Amino acid sequence: PKIKSSITNIVNKEKLDILLYPHQAMFPIGINVPSVIVVADIQHIYFKKYFKLVDLIFRKLTYDKAIFKCNKIIAISQFTADSLHTNFSVDRNKIEVIHHGFSSYKFNEIEAKSINGPYIYYPAASFPHKGHKILFESFTFLKRNKFLPHKLILSGMRDKFWEKLKKSIDDDIKEFIIDYGFIDYDQVKRLYHGADLIVFPTEFEGFGLPVLEAVQFNKKIICSRLSVFDEIGVPKEYQIDFSDSNEFYEAIISETPFKLEKKPLSWENSINKIYNVLKQTAN
Repeated sequence: PKIKSSITNIVNKEKLDILLYPHQAMFPIGINVPSVIVVADIQHIYFKKYFKLVDLIFRKLTYDKAIFKCNKIIAISQFTADSLHTNFSVDRNKIEVIHHGFSSYKFNEIEAKSINGPYIYYPAASFPHKGHKILFESFTFLKRNKFLPHKLILSGMRDKFWEKLKKSIDDDIKEFIIDYGFIDYDQVKRLYHGADLIVFPTEFEGFGLPVLEAVQFNKKIICSRLSVFDEIGVPKEYQIDFSDSNEFYEAIISETPFKLEKKPLSWENSINKIYNVLKQTAN
């Protein structure tokens, strides 16, 4: 209530033409200004088991109202747009699909992270749907049965669920799994730069930014099978079932050059598209 009150005061004082809500934490409820909200996903509809009851109640009370209250929705993928249309019967004309952007880096300006031996990198928060557990199981099998030379390097925000995940790692494998936790993005770029390949064993994504980040560093990325990865252009060869260790191994040793089958947006184009939506909605 305090946040809502302060925002309302600012809106009234500044006489704003439009409000953009770029993150699903604040919503245009009770604020009478034209609004555009960015929807990353509605994961709680598909994976209720991963949410606490209080979070499900919060989302029910806010997401539903915000989706119908706002003037325009920016969905970060066609998959998200289709999900909104299917689950909320939102008019497709109200939804604009705008992907995240792609940036290229000058590799000579980035120093690779110094790690002894080749490694596979997975940058992700420790949310249950991110697939760490099944990744650990497949990686363990490959270390024991295929003599995989790689280490598994991890980074990302850690929560209480992470303690359970760490306990699932067998003692003889722990030395091969290194977690850096939450680190700044300069360090993330160094880990990308030094990796042999990137993995993304997630169960659900509204988009999948690590795919574009891997491509930025000219790295092969192995993803789970999700329609959103088809949308981004990940080749079928590199979309796998991570519970199948042999399938995982074949993707690791594949010498087929990795290349997205669809050209990604630049960040400049992505931002311009968002700006155009705001300008049209304000008018």
